[in-house]
Amino acid sequence: MINLSHIKVLLFDLGNVIFEINRQRTLDYFAEILDDPRIGKDTDPLPMDVYFRFEKGQIDYYVLMRHLEDRWQKKIREEDFIHGFNLEIVRPVAGVEELLRQAKKSFHLSVLSNTNAVHIDSVRGKYPEIISHFHTFFTSYELQSRKPEEEIFRTTAHRLGVEPENILFMDDREENIRAAGNLGFATIHVPHLSNMDRTIKYLQNHLS
Repeated sequence: MINLSHIKVLLFDLGNVIFEINRQRTLDYFAEILDDPRIGKDTDPLPMDVYFRFEKGQIDYYVLMRHLEDRWQKKIREEDFIHGFNLEIVRPVAGVEELLRQAKKSFHLSVLSNTNAVHIDSVRGKYPEIISHFHTFFTSYELQSRKPEEEIFRTTAHRLGVEPENILFMDDREENIRAAGNLGFATIHVPHLSNMDRTIKYLQNHLS
């Protein structure tokens, strides 16, 4: 693990680091309400370029909804889209709230996430106690850049006012970890929830 003696900022991804994500829940919901079981098996419902533009704040969720309507040949109500889209956010990762509560006494806690306004509105409303532990919050749709692009890491470090080597970045995607490491960030790769459990225990041992 990382020597934390020089770390000033703990920088967390959200998906599968702070919150468990299960995108199948969203597909299953749409399959049920649209009465079409094929939707539950649709492994690629949105073109990646469209979704990336959404995460960069370049288009709104109506564009995503229209893409799904065209693909599935079904009409989707706006409220159903928002509810279904947010179902992929399952719950906070076990143990993470206690870690944040302890860690904020010793570190600046921040988020760097590829995400969108719909999901952020949802977690702010549903899990305010989790969100309240973070001192700063950086999202792709607000910065109009996505991990693993260098720009989003450079902007985050600049706004934090901290050198990259003083930031510990945690993410579940290897390409994001690699990009941050290339810029000098300290990193921990957490590809599975079991890895996050070990990371939580390691950080808590350092804080105790």
